[in-house]
Amino acid sequence: MTPVSTADTFTEATIENTVKEFVDKQIKTAIEEYVTANELRLKELSLIERIIRVEEELKYLRESQHVQFVALQRELVTRFEASEKRFEALQRELVTRFEATDKRFEALQREMVTRFEATDKRFEALQREMVTRFEASEKRFEALQREMVARFEATDKRFEALQLEMVTRFEATDKRFEALQLETNIQIDILKKETNGRFDALQKETNARIDALQKETNARIDALQKETNVRFDALQKEMNVRFDAIEKRFNFMQWFMVMGFTVVSVLITLFGIYTKQ
Repeated sequence: MTPVSTADTFTEATIENTVKEFVDKQIKTAIEEYVTANELRLKELSLIERIIRVEEELKYLRESQHVQFVALQRELVTRFEASEKRFEALQRELVTRFEATDKRFEALQREMVTRFEATDKRFEALQREMVTRFEASEKRFEALQREMVARFEATDKRFEALQLEMVTRFEATDKRFEALQLETNIQIDILKKETNGRFDALQKETNARIDALQKETNARIDALQKETNVRFDALQKEMNVRFDAIEKRFNFMQWFMVMGFTVVSVLITLFGIYTKQ
């Protein structure tokens, strides 16, 4: 072996230490860079995973809102169809009632026409009876007049001598006939007044019945109209309440969506700030 000098030993030890320190520094730097890169990648992966979760939650929220909106739309369509069916049933009921009212008016009109025709027939029968009686009275008076003329002529021929006495008796007879004629005229006037009074009473009774029937019909129509207005007001109030509830639900959903997007925006901003740090 060749002897090694102290200077050579010192140089080799220095070089070895220098190389060792350099290698240690490079390894430490490489390890630190590797750890830093892994930490950044982990942070990026965690952030991407959170973003994916947020997107999935937003997708699920959109799908659930879409399902709720479709269900709400179907419910509204069902309710509007039910309302249309109720209005159609109400319209049919009104038409049926008006048709029944028309039929009742027609039956009443036919009954009134029948009664008026019966009244006219009674008056015609009464008039014919009165004409028959007056004709019979006139015939009796004519027969009596002819008989009296015949008797007067016979009396004139037989009792010319007693003309003065007969004239007196004839004057008395004329007075009696005048009194009888006056009495007959009075009875005829009384019969006319009685007939007119009965006709007026019958006409008043008929007018009173017609007025009562008209008032009753107007009262029923007013009651039906009030009932229809009350039902329509109740239905309108119910529809207003339901629309208010639907509007509140839409407002709540809108507010919830705004808050969700706000929270997501805040989270994204915080993650960006954290990543930059």
